[in-house]
Amino acid sequence: MMSSPITYSWRRLANADASSVDTPVGRSSHSLNIIGDRAYIFSGEREPRKPIDARLHIFDLVSQQWAGVIEPLAATAPTPRVGHATATLGDCIYLFGGRGGPEMSPMEADMFAFDATSGTWTKLQVNGDVPAPRSYHSMTASEHHVYLFGGCLEKGRANDLYRFSPENSTWERLPSNPDLPVRGGPGLAYLKDQVIVYGGFNGTELNDIWAFNIKTSTWERINPSESSDAPCPRSVAGFVALPAIGKVVTFMGEKDPSPTGHAGAGRYAKDVWILDIHSNATATWIHIPPADPSQLDAPTPRGWMTDAVWRGESIIMHGGYDGEKRDDGIFQLRFEGK
Repeated sequence: MMSSPITYSWRRLANADASSVDTPVGRSSHSLNIIGDRAYIFSGEREPRKPIDARLHIFDLVSQQWAGVIEPLAATAPTPRVGHATATLGDCIYLFGGRGGPEMSPMEADMFAFDATSGTWTKLQVNGDVPAPRSYHSMTASEHHVYLFGGCLEKGRANDLYRFSPENSTWERLPSNPDLPVRGGPGLAYLKDQVIVYGGFNGTELNDIWAFNIKTSTWERINPSESSDAPCPRSVAGFVALPAIGKVVTFMGEKDPSPTGHAGAGRYAKDVWILDIHSNATATWIHIPPADPSQLDAPTPRGWMTDAVWRGESIIMHGGYDGEKRDDGIFQLRFEGK
């Protein structure tokens, strides 16, 4: 039996309800994490360089209703910020970095954990090689650890990789690769014992792929097949490992930056790609067409949004900036075929 080609479709789940204080306004440079069937949205910006409050908004993905807000407690919760990064491990969300305060400078190098069971934030007491303060870095999680890569420092950009162990609240700096360019806004995903880096921005948009093997502690540059198409260079794009297909998905992102950064209107992609990494440091890009090219409720091309995998088979996306507005919609990206 022949397999059918993979296609994608978007499904709009909700917009913000202007009459309710429990729903988040449109925003970018924020975070979204999924635990069980609930999505948690934190901070970001509605206007350039003006962080939104530190309330944690909850969306029920089954009922498709906004399900409440966790109010911050000043002593234990992260302050408002933009360009922070998060990763989910078990029933906890781990948060590091971002920019905020009157000068919009990098936040202190604190690690926060939100426990979805108790509904509380904790400012962790950490040990080891703590990463320098930064923003527009990326984080992902394996079965037992959280990984952090790159981002924008107080001065310049970074290409360093760190591993955080929640068991003993310890940071470890992992081996670096001098050939890997520094960058902000990279994609980062964990799949099959590899931490995968894609794209980002270091003065120009990038589309290179690198993989760190957590068993051998070595880096490899992944070389896509020359016979296949590839996505254009981009940053602040969607980039997640999708367990249902055992591959990585990237979508949208900024392909041509504004001179004023995310305060201005750049050019954005709307395409969807699957990255199939092989065992010999090669890979194949697969361009995924829409099931319905004329779909009216599909999201506009954008960057600076946030996304997470739901139930291992679809992707939930919220917000982002399309050059005209910071969106308040929450969307589901679904795939069909094999």
